[in-house]
Amino acid sequence: MSVPVEWLALLYFVCLSAWGLGLVWMLRDPRRQCWHDKLAKTLVLRIHQKFQQGGSLIS
Repeated sequence: MSVPVEWLALLYFVCLSAWGLGLVWMLRDPRRQCWHDKLAKTLVLRIHQKFQQGGSLIS
């Protein structure tokens, strides 16, 4: 499921307009999600450098 960029921009603005609390929320959230991530049901994934270079899960 893809979320339109306009929708994400609006949610990001809402987070900023609440004195930045929506962005600071990330510091307390176990999944490191801001409010706009939660509302849009999105996650930011970190990819280990080994996998970016074509590595595999099995050594």
